[in-house]
Amino acid sequence: GEKLKTLIASNDLDGVYEQLKNVKAESVSGEDSEVYNKAIKLMKSEGVLKFYDYGLWYFNQGNYTDAGISLDKAYTYCEGNTYKEHVLFYRASNSLKKADEKTAREQYEEYYSQYPKGVYTEEALYELALLTNSIDKEKSKKYANTLMNNFPQSIYVNDKLAGIARS
Repeated sequence: GEKLKTLIASNDLDGVYEQLKNVKAESVSGEDSEVYNKAIKLMKSEGVLKFYDYGLWYFNQGNYTDAGISLDKAYTYCEGNTYKEHVLFYRASNSLKKADEKTAREQYEEYYSQYPKGVYTEEALYELALLTNSIDKEKSKKYANTLMNNFPQSIYVNDKLAGIARS
């Protein structure tokens, strides 16, 4: 508890994150639970924001390894945070940049299932149509048609997408 207290006091968000990784919630008791809860609260607010900001910065620098690490940290505590949608989307986009198509597909699907009318839904549907095209033609076609029907003016409605929708 003392180490965590010190890290919280100095607002060392990365340090707090690392400490919490080794703590099993059910093993926390008594006065430690106060510090633990404070740490979780800090992660869910300032932590998510900081990790997301860093993740986005690395992403925009083309440093997809560090972007992934930061975005994963943000993801761990993003439930209930207003940044959750952005965290989910950029995690998927970052996986795609790292050419990890399977993970990217799963992450875009997670994004789309939670934000069917989100800020990035058009791009997510587009990527999903492309990512599923080689493994599940029907699913790919469904994503393409959803994008074309729900967002006909989208910049992502192009020849490539129309080809999938018609296939």
